[in-house]
Amino acid sequence: MNEKNISTVTLRSPFDVSSIKIQAPYACLVYSTKDVKKEEMEKVSNWIISSGCRYAVCAGTNCSQWHDAIDWAYIASDPNYSPPESRFVMTSWHEKESLEEIVWFWLMCTVCDDDIFENYLLLIIGESEGLEEEMIKTINEIDN
Repeated sequence: MNEKNISTVTLRSPFDVSSIKIQAPYACLVYSTKDVKKEEMEKVSNWIISSGCRYAVCAGTNCSQWHDAIDWAYIASDPNYSPPESRFVMTSWHEKESLEEIVWFWLMCTVCDDDIFENYLLLIIGESEGLEEEMIKTINEIDN
């Protein structure tokens, strides 16, 4: 099994993604804990695409909207709305699934173009009272 480099970031409004460092390519788990304005969702989604994400797993509040926003950010990343397949970004959303199921999918099932990721970003959107600790515990249980 490949060694996984897992980074965890919690973003609170206003969402500033400028300080996030992650080596591309990577798989991202976007876990939203709150409703987010469309403009903020677009800003974060554009950053996800421009930073080299190749697989985005969306869960939590409005996860299907996060999925769509990331898809649209990918399409809009090319001036002709036709980005090359070499930058293709897979997306999925996970409603009504347990934290364990979501994290397991993110760590064990995210593959793009037969590439197995070494770099993973857990991006928690909103307040995370205890969530970050619970996610890290779940990651450690699954990844070990």
